[in-house]
Amino acid sequence: MTRDAEEALRDIEGIGGISRILTSGHGKTAPDALATLQSFFLMTKELIEDKPWGLTVLPGSGVNPTTITPILDALLPLGLQEIHLSGSHWIDGGMSFRREGMGMGAGGEGEWGIWMVDREKVSEVREIADKYWESYHGRDE
Repeated sequence: MTRDAEEALRDIEGIGGISRILTSGHGKTAPDALATLQSFFLMTKELIEDKPWGLTVLPGSGVNPTTITPILDALLPLGLQEIHLSGSHWIDGGMSFRREGMGMGAGGEGEWGIWMVDREKVSEVREIADKYWESYHGRDE
């Protein structure tokens, strides 16, 4: 967490050798912070143009089949090449003994649960992104 996202991006670039930044764009979720993510993509092009390494902004948090299209609309024209999603949700852990006042440390709905990847959700995002990518890059030909 930082008070100034763009300053932090410049600081990271100054370190050198860092190839990816996983970020929600300084918002609760990536779809909520598309303007900041767009700014990051533009800044990255400017900051890295003469450097021997690249710097990929990897949008993450809140990426799912419903939100992927606005993310692609906003960031693909600026050079988006990767996205991050967990594609997961909590399922009941099935523990029969749950001692009062104790927990597994996750808190909230996940306290006694298991964080499970939803294969269909990940596949759906991948399918949308692949079609969008093909459509976008087919325009250049």
